[in-house]
Amino acid sequence: MKVNYLLFHLMKVVCIFAKIQENCTSTPSGGGTHILINDNIDDENISTNSTWSSDKIDIKINDKGNELTKDYNNKVKNAAPINILDNSDFRNPVNQRNITAWNYIGYGIDRWFTNGAIANISVTRNGLQGSANYLVQRFEKIKLNDTSKVTAAVKVNGAIYSGVINISNLTTGSDIIVIAGIPGLSKVGLYYENNDICQFYFADLDNVKIEWAALYIGEYSTETLPEYHPKEYSTELAECQRYYRDIYLRGAVGFISDADKATFNLGFVKMRLAVPTVQVIVGDNLVTKEGYFPVLSEGAYFEGSNNVVLKVSNSLNLSKFYPVGAFFGHIALSADL
Repeated sequence: MKVNYLLFHLMKVVCIFAKIQENCTSTPSGGGTHILINDNIDDENISTNSTWSSDKIDIKINDKGNELTKDYNNKVKNAAPINILDNSDFRNPVNQRNITAWNYIGYGIDRWFTNGAIANISVTRNGLQGSANYLVQRFEKIKLNDTSKVTAAVKVNGAIYSGVINISNLTTGSDIIVIAGIPGLSKVGLYYENNDICQFYFADLDNVKIEWAALYIGEYSTETLPEYHPKEYSTELAECQRYYRDIYLRGAVGFISDADKATFNLGFVKMRLAVPTVQVIVGDNLVTKEGYFPVLSEGAYFEGSNNVVLKVSNSLNLSKFYPVGAFFGHIALSADL
């Protein structure tokens, strides 16, 4: 009886951690009666060599009554399906470039770029709205290596559309229509660029509103398609900053590292590439006690593990290792695909 009593409490703990304490019923296969796994469970009904099964979890007790294991079924395993796409909630996207009018070809909100000849998209709290030839996200093909099928799902103009494709035989140059027949779009597709990179894209956007997009590992029908849940914003931002990072150098202290260069240590910077490219968005001026001199818009690069070297016009002829401060420098580190 004492062993059974301890097992009863252990079962309650398992139920709590599995978040199924309430409304979880089960039937023992090896004896006992119907058991309600909650605060009203009757330890007299616990028998050894039994298995209790619910729609969430199986709990097994061996014939000695001293072991307890749990096997989650597919509902638990698939409760949070993997969405390959980054920054997929267009209603609240990571937007380090701080754009509202996306009327150019290239990267706009993080991880997404426009391609073709037309781009006229507004970034709003209701999603991306407007027109473009292509809206694309490139991602590492390795994310698809453990699956044979993927399911795409999008919310466009207030309606949800989805499609499933088999990716077992993708070859370089494969361009597959995943979803067709969406008003305001010609298709949602998957393009196998090469052995390393794939593209998920919207084609021929014509005055549409796109709220979110997902590319799930596995196959989901219309009935089993999971409800879309975006990542936490902080998680999304951290992931996006592996590809692009917007940095203000205001107040940063560096030193003259060569006749026409100044080096700044950015602290810990973790990006997808060990050596990202550097773009000077606003060069402004570097200051010293003797005065100030401008940062040039060309010649910036990343050095070592966390140093940015800026090309400067050293009009003060400062010597090597002379300390300098950044007044309002604005740079971007890019490791985008």
